[in-house]
Amino acid sequence: MLCFLKSLLVLFAVICVVPVFLSCSSFSSQRAYDSGSAAWLSKDAPVPSVAVMPFDNLTSDEEIGSLVRKSFYNHFSSKNYRDIELSAVDRGLESIQKSKSGAWRDVPPETLGKYLHADFVIYGKVRDFQKLFLGIYSQLALTVEVEMVDCRNGKGVWQKTETGRSHDGGIPIELWSLMSATARSALLMQQERTLDLVERISRALTAEIPEPAASPGGPLSVNIQIASFLEKSRAAATVDECRRIGFEPRVETVQITDRTWYRVVLGPYKEIPAAERDKKLIAERTKFQPIFVNPSPGNQEPPPR
Repeated sequence: MLCFLKSLLVLFAVICVVPVFLSCSSFSSQRAYDSGSAAWLSKDAPVPSVAVMPFDNLTSDEEIGSLVRKSFYNHFSSKNYRDIELSAVDRGLESIQKSKSGAWRDVPPETLGKYLHADFVIYGKVRDFQKLFLGIYSQLALTVEVEMVDCRNGKGVWQKTETGRSHDGGIPIELWSLMSATARSALLMQQERTLDLVERISRALTAEIPEPAASPGGPLSVNIQIASFLEKSRAAATVDECRRIGFEPRVETVQITDRTWYRVVLGPYKEIPAAERDKKLIAERTKFQPIFVNPSPGNQEPPPR
C-alpha cells in the first residue's frame, strides 16, 4: 500500500511539473536576411570567410556553451564557406583582448573582421539547458540562438533560434517498474544523451543558413549526410533502412569532444541536381532530414550486410 501511494505521489508530480517544463522550451524561429544585401550569395562573388565566435552560455552548465560551439562548427564546415578554424579564432580573440585591454564581446564586428580576416562572424547563445529528473521521468531541453553578421557593415544577415528535447520514462506503478524506469532516466542524464541532443540542434541550425553558390567551373564533390549517431548499431540500422528504398550509403566515423560519432553518408556527387533529387527522396521516404556535407577524410566503415 505504501509503495502504491508513493507511486501515485510521483505520478502527480509528473502530471503537474512536466507540462510546465515542456511549455517553457517549445519553439523555433528564424529571421530572414535582407535580399538587398545578399550579393555575397552570388556565384560570381568570392567565397566568404566566416569565424564562429565562442558561444555565450546563459545557463548554469559550464560545459554546454563550448560543446554546442564545436558541434555547430563541425556541421557548418560542410557549407560553401571558407570557415576559419576555431583555434585560429580563439588566438585572434586573445590578441584582440590584449591590444584592446577589454573583452572581445565589446569589439564591433567590423573590427573583429579585420583582426580575424573574416567577412562574416557568427555569434551564438545557449539560452536554456534544462534537466528534469523525477525518478520515473526525465527530459533534456536545449535552446540555442545563432546570428550571422556582416563584418563590412555590422548588420545581421541571418538569425535562428532552435529548441530540441530528449526524454525518457514511463508511469509505472509497481516498485520494480519504478526502479527500472529510474535507471533508464539516470542514463538519459549522461553525456551521451546531451551530445546527441546538441548534434541534432546543430544540424537543424546549419541546415537553414543561406549558402553561397558554388564557384563556376570548380570541381563539385558533395555528400549527403543522412543521420549521425553515437551508437554504431543505429547507424547500421539506418543503412539497412536506406537500402530498402534503393540507396547504398556507408558509415563514416568522426571524433567530436572525445566521442566517436557514426555518420550515415551517401555520395560523393558530381552534379547538384542528382544530389538534390536523392536528398529530397530520402527526406520523403524516411524520418530523417539529410543535409549536404563536404567529403571528409574521416574513417569509412563498410556497413554490415
